[in-house]
Amino acid sequence: MKNRNIKRGIHMEEYVSINVADQYLLHSGTNYENPVMLFIHGGHGTASSIFAHAFQNKWEKIFTVVHWD
Repeated sequence: MKNRNIKRGIHMEEYVSINVADQYLLHSGTNYENPVMLFIHGGHGTASSIFAHAFQNKWEKIFTVVHWD
């Protein structure tokens, strides 16, 4: 089993109101100087940010990943 524990320097959750609809944003990363990667999942229905820990550990080493659900 691979080590899923990475040291996160950035972990923030927030709701932003856009046109009267609350939008959920999850920010995760290891370094504030990394570029931002905006992750917009490809479907409607279920939020994908709840599965972020399963696939984005490598991304967080080079990007600050922002999930928009």
